Formats: sequence, structure tokens, C-alpha cells
Amino acid sequence: MSASPLPSGTSARLGAIVPPANPAAEPELHALTGPSAVLHIARLPVLPGDLRARCEGYGAAYPEAVRAFGDLDLAAIGIAFMSATYRDGPDADAALCGRLSELAGRPVATASFAVTEALRALGVRRIALVSPYPDWLTEWSRGYWRQGGFQLAALATMGDVFRAYDASEDELADAIAAVGATEADAVLLTGTGAYTIGALARIGAAHQGCYLTSNLCLAWWLMRAAGLPQAPLLTALNPDLAAR
Repeated sequence: MSASPLPSGTSARLGAIVPPANPAAEPELHALTGPSAVLHIARLPVLPGDLRARCEGYGAAYPEAVRAFGDLDLAAIGIAFMSATYRDGPDADAALCGRLSELAGRPVATASFAVTEALRALGVRRIALVSPYPDWLTEWSRGYWRQGGFQLAALATMGDVFRAYDASEDELADAIAAVGATEADAVLLTGTGAYTIGALARIGAAHQGCYLTSNLCLAWWLMRAAGLPQAPLLTALNPDLAAR
């Protein structure tokens, strides 16, 4: 691996693999891991077919995407995608991350694995799920969390369509608020393609509780895997997770 100099004030390089049309993962991960880490991005290939076909096909592209960083000296790699691993369940997801880590020679995690790790680190058992997915993908997601040992206390969807890429901050905040008063240990908004930082800041200022998103958990996992302190923004949004 190439030990190239780091920019002044930074301590490690991190890698993120992002779906080709995902508009939010890069800016959110940059914000949630900075300023002590340098984030490098690789994109998954454009696959033919509809959303379901792409969800079923992206997992096969992960090894090549991990290799796309070459000899860049990354401390850890995160795959900013959830849906490809929902149907197989958390055990298969963990095994996949293990194989990818061996291939890369550094820790690798999917966003779904990172969320699972965050939930377990916080001792969460009951989750309120906010899903910006069509119904069939929401069912995949629900099955994944149940297999992981988590109980679903509440569910909010945004219709039987894929909304992760176009949902507004107001819509996301309203969906989070709709399930925030339940008996859940945490509210989880899934989907790395949604701009969630503003919604989290707005909800956190108005409501007490634990609020998690895919990008928040993936950033937390990356920084922890690299042995770096959590970034100020992540710490402000979820101090309990930042302390884990």
C-alpha cells in the first residue's frame, strides 16, 4: 500500500463506495467524518434493470469496487449501500464484510452492517423504522432487522415508491417525528441516498431521543475502525453513539 503524505491536520484516509446516482452519501460522509480524515470515493458500476434488479446485482460488484482503490493506504472502507444485503440477512452480511476485509487488507463494512454495529453498541433492542423505500424493499429491510434480533416498535413509510433520493428535509423530519413518540430505544432512518443531517439537527433540537441514519452509522463505523475520534458534527447529532 502506498504511504503517501496526508494533508496537514488529518490523521488517516478512509474509503467509501457509493451507488452511481446516490446524491447524498458523499457530502454526508465528508461532513460526518471530517476534519481529521480524508475521504476517498469509488462508485459502483451502472447496472441495467429496475431498482429490484440493481439491489439484487450490486453485491456481486463489491469485490471489484473494493479493489478499485488500488494501493491507496486506506484505514477502512465503507460501502454506502443497504439494499443489496437486506434480503440475505445480517449473518450473511457480516460474512460478506469479513471476506471483503480479507480481500482489501483493511476493515470493510456495508452500511447495513455498520447500522447493526451501532445499534448493538448502543444496546438498542426496539427500533422505530423510517423507510423511504417501496413496499417490497421495506419488507426486506424489516426482515433484516428482525433477523438481527431487533424488535420493530413502529414503522413510517413515504409511500410505495423509492424516495431516498428526492425526499426533502421537511419530509424526512416529519417522518422521523411521526414515530419518535413510540416506546422505541432508537429511531432509524434507512437509505444512504437521503440528505439527513439537516433533518436530524431539526429533530434533535425539538425532541429527545436517539436518532440514527445509515450515513451517520457508516461514518461512525469508519472513524472507529480507523481508531480516530468522532467528528464534531457526528458528536453533536448523536453524542451517545460518538462515545461508543
